[in-house]
This record gives sequence, structure tokens and C-alpha cells, in this order.
Amino acid sequence: MGVSSCRCGDLFVFRNVAELTPEPRRSDIDDSSWHRDVLGTVQVLVIEGSGIGEFEFSAVAPDGPVLPSVSRRSSLRRQIHIWTSSNLAYATTRPEVVRYSLERLQAGKTVIEALATSKAEFHLAPQEVERLETLLEELIASAQPIFELERE
Repeated sequence: MGVSSCRCGDLFVFRNVAELTPEPRRSDIDDSSWHRDVLGTVQVLVIEGSGIGEFEFSAVAPDGPVLPSVSRRSSLRRQIHIWTSSNLAYATTRPEVVRYSLERLQAGKTVIEALATSKAEFHLAPQEVERLETLLEELIASAQPIFELERE
């Protein structure tokens, strides 16, 4: 059976007249510089830059640290300073403290050693050191069992 004679349409021919270079897709995470550390099998991104004031952190999502959506349209993305490959997302007042501490852990220091050097480097008060320890424990727990928490 042949093609029906009732079909008709236009034929368009496209020709490339110049070399095209596609622009890379950008998102809000691309608009900032990020420092990447690895804890076990988990990657931790910490935004570049320094903060001011007392060290504090909080989960970005209202229901806890796990980001409910990684959609580029999510308003939560603009609040993220610490983001892991296991989708934990936090805001912090002092990202440089977190970066410094993670670098110490990645270099093989224990949590206690990382906290001590961070306390000295940034002149952290005892309550700030406790908050930093809580954050590091949460990040490390997301990387378990590969990365073991070392305690004295």
C-alpha cells in the first residue's frame, strides 16, 4: 500500500553556516566558588569566602539537613554554604572555619585535633567549638562507615 495522497506538508532544510559553541549551563551553585573536600566516599562542598561574627550553622531545609529537592528553582539553594554529595545542606556564618576543619580531617587529623587547631586559628569560644564539633560529626556520620570518627 502506498502513501496516501491526502498528506501534505512543508519541507525545511537547515544548513549550519558558522561554528557554534554551546554555552555551558549555569545554575546558582555555579555562580559561587566552592571548595571541595572528601570524607570517605562523600564529597563536601563549602562555599568560598569568609564570614563574620560567632560560628553558627543550621540546616537549610525546615525538616532537617537533608535537602528535599535539588531543583534549580528551589529557593533553598541560595542559602546553602555547605552541601554534601549525600544531599545534606547547611548554612553557616563562618564557612572558612568549616573549610579549615575539613582540610585538617582530610589530611588525617582526628576530630579532636581538627577542633583544637580550628579553635586556635580562629579564636573560637567554647560554645563555637561545640557547634563545630556537632557539624563535623553530622558530616562524618553521613560518610560512615568509610570514615571513622576518632575519639580520645
